[in-house]
Amino acid sequence: MDTTTTTKHIYTGRIRLHEESYDGPDDVLFVLPADYDGWYDDDETLASQIEEHIKAHGPYLSVQYFVSDVALNADDLQVAWLDRLEGIGDADYTVHWSDYTGYLWTDEEIKVGGHNLLEELKSHKNQYLYLEIEYRKEKP
Repeated sequence: MDTTTTTKHIYTGRIRLHEESYDGPDDVLFVLPADYDGWYDDDETLASQIEEHIKAHGPYLSVQYFVSDVALNADDLQVAWLDRLEGIGDADYTVHWSDYTGYLWTDEEIKVGGHNLLEELKSHKNQYLYLEIEYRKEKP
């Protein structure tokens, strides 16, 4: 019997990429409510949220997610899981600035069990996402 404590976070909304390099990081993934049309803050990126949750709850992750063209409720999702990954997670979100060139760039990644989750999600731009992650400090 596994008595390891887990913490679950659910990230749901439309997958969006910030693509306007003149006012912020370029090609950064957000998961936002369908009707959200405001400013995208760095602490709202999916990678920055998961990075903070890994720091707080541990790097051992169990990930389940589903993407679709329309928002689905949790009951409908049980029938339609698209993918399940398990493994050690790593997430990073870092904004860099060069005083020398004046160039701004962003490093962003989410890896689970060697899979590049961020790139997989970016391939589903403008679709709805339901992402459920259980975090553990110790190996299950």
